[in-house]
Amino acid sequence: LEAFGNAHTVINDNSSRFGKYLDIKFGFFGEVLGASLSEYLLEKSRVVRQGDGERNFHVFYYLFSSTGADSFKAKCKLGDITAYHYLRGGVAGTTRDMLIDVNSKALVENLGNLTQCMSDVGFSVSEVESSFGLLGAILHIGTFDFEEADSGYAAVTGDEALGPVSELLGSDAEDLRRVMQCTSSVMRGERIYSNFNVAQAFDNRDAIAKAIYGRLFSWIVSQANQLLSPRGASYRDAKEREGGVTNIGILDIFGFENFAVNSFEQLCINYCNEKLQQLFIELVLKREQEEYKSEGIPWKDIEYFNNEMICKMVEDPHTGILAILDEGCLSPAKPTDVDFLHSLDKAFEKHERYASRQTRKADKGLERDRVFRIHHFAGDVVYAVDGFLDKNRDTLFQDIKSLLFNCDYPGMKKMWPEGSARKDSVFKRPATAGKTFKLSMQALAKQLAAKEPFYVRCVKPNKNKSSNEFSESMVLHQVQYLGLMENVRVRRAGYANRLPFDYFVQRYKVCCRETWPLSNGSDHDAVAAICRAVGLTIAGEDGTADNHDVNLGKTKIFISKAKTMSKLEDAREAEKPRIVLMLQCGWRRYRARKLLKQLRGVFLIKRAYKSYKMRSYWNSVVDAFGDVRSDPNFGKSVQFPVPPPVLEPFAGLVKRIHLNWWARTIVTGTPEAQWPELRLKAVAYTMLNGRKPAWGYNREWNGDYLAQSSQESDTHSVAMYTAEMKRMKTGGYLKRVEFSCMAQKLSSKGKTQRRAIVVTDKEIWKLDPTARYKQGGIMSSGAVPLSAVISISICQKPLPLLVLRTSVDATDLVMYIETGAHAVEMAARIVHSSFTTRRQVIDVTVDREISFAIKGMEKSLTAEASGEGGILGGEDIAFKRGRTTSASRDGARSSESRFVLSY
Repeated sequence: LEAFGNAHTVINDNSSRFGKYLDIKFGFFGEVLGASLSEYLLEKSRVVRQGDGERNFHVFYYLFSSTGADSFKAKCKLGDITAYHYLRGGVAGTTRDMLIDVNSKALVENLGNLTQCMSDVGFSVSEVESSFGLLGAILHIGTFDFEEADSGYAAVTGDEALGPVSELLGSDAEDLRRVMQCTSSVMRGERIYSNFNVAQAFDNRDAIAKAIYGRLFSWIVSQANQLLSPRGASYRDAKEREGGVTNIGILDIFGFENFAVNSFEQLCINYCNEKLQQLFIELVLKREQEEYKSEGIPWKDIEYFNNEMICKMVEDPHTGILAILDEGCLSPAKPTDVDFLHSLDKAFEKHERYASRQTRKADKGLERDRVFRIHHFAGDVVYAVDGFLDKNRDTLFQDIKSLLFNCDYPGMKKMWPEGSARKDSVFKRPATAGKTFKLSMQALAKQLAAKEPFYVRCVKPNKNKSSNEFSESMVLHQVQYLGLMENVRVRRAGYANRLPFDYFVQRYKVCCRETWPLSNGSDHDAVAAICRAVGLTIAGEDGTADNHDVNLGKTKIFISKAKTMSKLEDAREAEKPRIVLMLQCGWRRYRARKLLKQLRGVFLIKRAYKSYKMRSYWNSVVDAFGDVRSDPNFGKSVQFPVPPPVLEPFAGLVKRIHLNWWARTIVTGTPEAQWPELRLKAVAYTMLNGRKPAWGYNREWNGDYLAQSSQESDTHSVAMYTAEMKRMKTGGYLKRVEFSCMAQKLSSKGKTQRRAIVVTDKEIWKLDPTARYKQGGIMSSGAVPLSAVISISICQKPLPLLVLRTSVDATDLVMYIETGAHAVEMAARIVHSSFTTRRQVIDVTVDREISFAIKGMEKSLTAEASGEGGILGGEDIAFKRGRTTSASRDGARSSESRFVLSY
């Protein structure tokens, strides 16, 4: 119904252009049994013309959103949307973009929803296609153009539209051409043809389009009523039950309209609103009077805006506007719209709600011989009489009805039953549109008067369709024409507020000590006690018949003034803190006790469960490690049981105790003299962390290798070395030698030097063996304090190559140990000494490419085999420069920063 009956207007994107009354039938248990629908005054004129900025009915644009060879658009033989006159409305030169984006996702979804909904309700596929076919025929009819022939009458120009229309309707093309150009009537048995002039031909074309669309819409409503009508066993059972069938009627009808140009449709719509407003006031007053009478409250007359005179001015059977309009339509003199306006001026010249330029000559705002004004309950509306007579006639010649009845298109015979009559038959003149609408409004008002109404008022905040604007003037205008002001005026004239006794006592009993927390008497007595406690005067007490705050009925209390309600609410608010505090105390006490009980239970269960899990885990540990003392490896391969999450800290403690026992047992079986060596190997194992294979853990670590006789050679004198170390010790330069070896060292100038490396308890010495371990040693190169070692880098390859990062002169110590694979041992002794003496942890890195610095310049070192010898030997070892570019520590660039150890 929204697709076929709603359209985009300047006020609303989805404005309902017809009125509907939906009657829903419910069973005893509230189930929906069926529904019936009545429609009122479809705005058929929108099919052929629209105002500026407005569009035709939604369904026409859905038609163009379909694509493909089997789409509705293709079946209707439609082209581009801009080619159709009925979709261009009142906008001159409308383009496709100004009309609508027919390819938008929303339109495609709406078309799918429409066809699915029609299928769900029960429309067959052929009926859906027939409906869209008629829409296509209407659009093609709008493309008919006429010109004046030699005879002076209108003739259809071109046959482009005849073919598609005749094919879609299933009619003969020549018959269609004839009804577009002329009409016929039978007089004394002879058929007489009357040709149209061009203006009449265009009017006839538009009348055909409007009639087809109107009949299509009515047919859809009737089909929906047939498909939704209650039937079946459930409906029969519901009628037989004691409760029977319950009806709820929903009236969704036009709101008050006042456009820049108002015509016949706006008069009918505003007349409808006048009737509903009259009914609304009467029902409100009637309900008020009945409620006062049932409660025993005296009733007094209330002044309100009575729009009965406006309704009579429009609907009076002989002198009303619609009656005068019907008289003009039926007159053989064929009066014009101006003649109709003059008739209105004569009939309502002295009416206080009517005005025109002829009756109010001083009112320059009214255009002479064109408009008249009516003062409605919602405000003044100016109506232009142009087209009033034609719209009221809404006639269609019998030739057209016969043509449409005889079409082969499905459903046309149901839409045009009067077309089946013989062409020489005499027909009664059909009722005018105004009279039909007046009768339907009177029937609707009678139907609504028999029901209990509930109102939903829709208020638009602004004209710009914006969610962030609020126009006070626009909202005030809507509040006025919706009748809300009259309703408020009626309620304020009597007792604006009324509350049942039980609700009043339940809400305000905190204000009175007699009713809090419980009342012992009746509700009437409790209400009176509360009113006295708050300080309100009650009608009938102490002679307060007129000047009083409240009046007590039989079941309700009536309150006339807003300040009385404010006084009651203030008294209730004043008592809230005390009541809330009391409730909070009780609730918190209850929650605290409940939580305490829960916590006690939780801790008891938790303690028992934890004890059970601990015992279970400990038993599993005992079972796994019970015999490890007799195991040669003391349970090294035994896996610990997986502990539960709550016992992970306890399991870690057990593992640590076992590992300490295991280590102590292993060490206890080792001679005490080997313990320092074991400790050093443990340090090496920890710092390497598996990053270097074959690091010498399976051999003996002697430390001072240069003092061993096995190291005697042509380049190294053990006796000379031993004597020099003894002299140094005597001189107080050292306490002991931790490590010594012969190594190839990279000098600060990038040269390879052979030096004796001695690690003492304080320093690292670089001694020249060719100078009796003196020259080039301590006095020339100087010693490197152990505290100056920042980090150690070890080559990942099986080479005794390492770099000591130091803070002395920004130069690192790079060396290759000739004595043997003792690089890891040297690093371990330095790390162990640093930690035991200063608690300083030295970082150790293992990598294939080692970075270092010489005088602040960053360098890199890699080891490459020459293929001519083994790793050890010393004579073939050399540091060579490589070509690359990198940055120094202070940001400078170097082109010779890469060194290669060739072995």
